[in-house]
Amino acid sequence: MWRPALPGLVLLLAAATAAAGQDGLSVPLAHPRAPIAAVLDTTWECRGAGETLVPVAIDLHPAGSVWGLEARRHRVWWFAAPDAGVRFAGGGEGDAGSGFATRIFARSGLKVFTLDPWEARIDGYDLQGVRETRLDLAAALEVANQERIDAVDFCLSSSGELFVLDRTRGRVVQFDDDGRFLRVRADAEVTGARAPIAIEIDGRGRLFLLETRPPEIICLELDGRIEHRAIPTDGGAPLPVSLAVDAWGNAFVGDRRGGCVRVVPEGETPGWSITVPDHALQPTELATDGARLLVADASGKKIWVFVLDYVPRETVRPASETEP
Repeated sequence: MWRPALPGLVLLLAAATAAAGQDGLSVPLAHPRAPIAAVLDTTWECRGAGETLVPVAIDLHPAGSVWGLEARRHRVWWFAAPDAGVRFAGGGEGDAGSGFATRIFARSGLKVFTLDPWEARIDGYDLQGVRETRLDLAAALEVANQERIDAVDFCLSSSGELFVLDRTRGRVVQFDDDGRFLRVRADAEVTGARAPIAIEIDGRGRLFLLETRPPEIICLELDGRIEHRAIPTDGGAPLPVSLAVDAWGNAFVGDRRGGCVRVVPEGETPGWSITVPDHALQPTELATDGARLLVADASGKKIWVFVLDYVPRETVRPASETEP
């Protein structure tokens, strides 16, 4: 069943990002919540231009539409509801010149952005799929006498600052909304990141890195502190491939080896896993709006849709009290 974004959630996110500071970082959310369960609602097979799309990246717009990238031609696509049909950026066959984009970010509201890691380029689209902007990150770094970037992922703050993850150097590089270099927000010496593959931002403006050696979540707190969170497992070593973070700082990690999504809650809340029978879940990319978790599965050519159940964080027993 299709469920649009909850109005209350949209208002919550707006309130959470209203009080931005100098770096576009917002004040803490007033009522932290913890995810305690996920129920499989439905699966979507997205069809467009006469074929079933292979989803390699997805995100949720605040108004409820789903945006993504498909594998074959790296086209930008979206739909307002699954039964309304898929539309492609650029119209027609959907060739909008997105290059080899591999990441998409739709949560900024007025525009949708993609990252082409090979060209170190950010493209911005309006909500009808028309490309309006193109930011050349490599040129911006050259002007600023900075090292080139191995751009693997990106996210935006509520006030438009752009954070790009440099996989090779473990850096988080910050640009303004015109694509000009601002600073290196953090590097590997600070974060300890050796092989990060994804970056996300929560409702408070904190940044989260998905590290693979060893598998963990690295949280960049607003006061400069670095927090390392272990990824819960059932005994085997996870193979993390994707990351989503909700407004309250709870993280969801796609584990390809485990065939599941590992939930890494904020604070002392115990971690847990989202599974389906027979390890059929092969997460490629994740997206959440705090009510649903979408899991793009390129192997299965589908999107799994889970409804999330939250409770106030203070009502959950800390992990230290639940361990035997």
